[in-house]
Amino acid sequence: MTNRPSTSRPLVERGATRSGARFAARNVPFYSTLRELLSHHQQLLQPGPVVSTRYAAVGSSRGTLLQTTIRFRSDHADIRAGLQREFSNLFRLVPANAPGDGFEVVVTFNAVVSDSSGTNYSVFYGQDYGSSGGSAGGARRDLRYGSSYLVSHPDDVSALPVQFDFDLLAQTTRLHFDNSDLRIVRFLNVVYLVYQFSTGRDARRRRV
Repeated sequence: MTNRPSTSRPLVERGATRSGARFAARNVPFYSTLRELLSHHQQLLQPGPVVSTRYAAVGSSRGTLLQTTIRFRSDHADIRAGLQREFSNLFRLVPANAPGDGFEVVVTFNAVVSDSSGTNYSVFYGQDYGSSGGSAGGARRDLRYGSSYLVSHPDDVSALPVQFDFDLLAQTTRLHFDNSDLRIVRFLNVVYLVYQFSTGRDARRRRV
């Protein structure tokens, strides 16, 4: 059988957050102590915002999907102010009065999980692009917070959730794995997945 080269368009990515394609391999218990885990994941302990941007061609170049990931440490002092700055930058990419203005936002988390015996620890990434039923809107259903949010004007940023009861979330969140008893030990990050679809000439202009 002859191997044919892929005809899919490459994904353009920049920024400092991890690519969703690499999350799955990390979602297993690995470290024997929480301290060891944290020492190997110092990048997740940065206060933030830590931002990455991905562009993907959609529908044979009929449009471009812009996804921006904005990550904060869970104990960040002022997530609201950080979001306002980042969305100010995003809105500068949007032509005035262009069709489809605005962004869809999904909120998720990165968390430390452990087995019931407390002998294995791992980072569980809420951002997930798997094709299984456990993923929705680029986030694991287990760790997705509420529904998606629409930000069509800078003032709408104030409606995004920025305060969370992590103790309650740890108690009520159920992680769905086969043959696993993983539980959440600690929330490390709040992650905002920001999406916008652009079409035709507008899409090309926004990428310049």
